[in-house]
Amino acid sequence: LAANGVRNDLDLALFDADHGLHPARTVALARKGHAERPSIVGDDVLGWALARAGRCAEALPWSQRALRLGSGEGNSLSGTVTESAYIGVSTQYIVETPAGAVTVYVQNDRPGANGVSPGDRVTVGWSPDCTFVVDTQEGF
Repeated sequence: LAANGVRNDLDLALFDADHGLHPARTVALARKGHAERPSIVGDDVLGWALARAGRCAEALPWSQRALRLGSGEGNSLSGTVTESAYIGVSTQYIVETPAGAVTVYVQNDRPGANGVSPGDRVTVGWSPDCTFVVDTQEGF
């Protein structure tokens, strides 16, 4: 891939961090990927790699940068799936993010499509036109 100009260092670093593989090498790969592709995703992967390597104080500023708004990179949050429930026409996921828990509904419109499971790290993105917010402090 690299010979053809494909830069997937962030993807490899994310996989390695998710699986706890080679922490020092993963941080180096995340730094390289971030330098090649600076973005909210790059900030998130670098912060995650540092945190998984036990370097939480160093990870915190990168995780906070990944939550910034107004960057023009779209709406997204990274986190870990804590719950999933098949509810007929959709599947509900609870994703724990640095900004708090987010409930995500994914339409079950693709037969045989594999969902994600609790413990999986995901990045969720959304269009503001297809989004609504519910105050969790309000009773149902």
